[in-house]
Amino acid sequence: MASREQVNGKQSFYQRHLLAEALCGHSLWRDIQHAAGELPGPIVFKDELRALRSKLGKSHEDAWIERLQALGVQIVEIGETGSDEERESRTLNAIKSNAEAIHGGRISYERWNGEPDLLIRSDVIRRLTGHATTTSTPPQATRVGQSRYEAADVKLSGDLALTALLQVALYAELID
Repeated sequence: MASREQVNGKQSFYQRHLLAEALCGHSLWRDIQHAAGELPGPIVFKDELRALRSKLGKSHEDAWIERLQALGVQIVEIGETGSDEERESRTLNAIKSNAEAIHGGRISYERWNGEPDLLIRSDVIRRLTGHATTTSTPPQATRVGQSRYEAADVKLSGDLALTALLQVALYAELID
């Protein structure tokens, strides 16, 4: 997750802000006050359980990537190196080059930012599932490229949570 939260002197928002607001109405306001220097930063707990969950989540995500590659999906790896702008540029270049799938990309629109686990071209999803996607109209070019992409976030939990839906909805808005 990117650490810089100011873009051109304006507060920049990430998916965690949207999720925090959904869970606690004061959280987003506290983040804004922190960015303005009015409050100290958030307390981040680093414990063994959190580290284990992170390790298991990364392993689960890697297994999904391997599974897609075994199905013949060509995946462009963006990675975590470089600045936010460099990562976003690599993501946009992958979209413009019509990549089948993009792992670890960074996308933004105006003041909103997101880092979806996967961006998968809609026709690739149809090819893999044999079904149409939720888009009922034929794919049209987006503001970024000629193909439509769908965001996927790999979750370790087998349960669907409101926060996961909000997260993917934000990604969908950012790539449209």
